[in-house]
Parts: sequence; C-alpha cells; structure tokens
Amino acid sequence: MGDRLRAKALAYYRGESLRILAAATMTGARKPYFVEAHVDGHNSTYIVRYELGAWSCTCHADGCAHAATVQLATGHPSAASPTPSHKGS
Repeated sequence: MGDRLRAKALAYYRGESLRILAAATMTGARKPYFVEAHVDGHNSTYIVRYELGAWSCTCHADGCAHAATVQLATGHPSAASPTPSHKGS
C-alpha cells in the first residue's frame, strides 16, 4: 500500500490537483499548525484539514492519498515520504 499511496500522492501533487486555501504558521516554525486544502481526486474534490494536531479528509479512507499530498506540500511527515517518520501525523 505504501508505494501505491506514494505514487498517488505524488501524482496529485505534480498534476496541479492541490490547492492550499489557508495555512497558519507560528513565527519561526517550519510547518503550519493549521491547513485547509482542496485536492481534486478521481471522483470528487476532497477537503483536507490539519487542525489541533490531527488530519482529516472528506474521503474518510485509511491511508488517504489526499492528506498525504497536503502533508508533502506543507512539510509534515507523510506516509508518502520516501521514509515516513510518522504516518498520519
């Protein structure tokens, strides 16, 4: 599943399917503590949020490629990273 998820997330990322609508970062931080984004998937446009330390996506799938795409774009650990350090965090 890891290779498939990575391939899907990278395809969304490279294919201009990602739109970050809002992101908030503390001064000096390297990654945002809040993110809201849209990812155009195969069947719909999905809303991905990172808030209060948790990721959510309107697809509700385990191993969500939409969230992994946003995680890659925002510098958060991602299941789609070459060597993920924290899945889903």
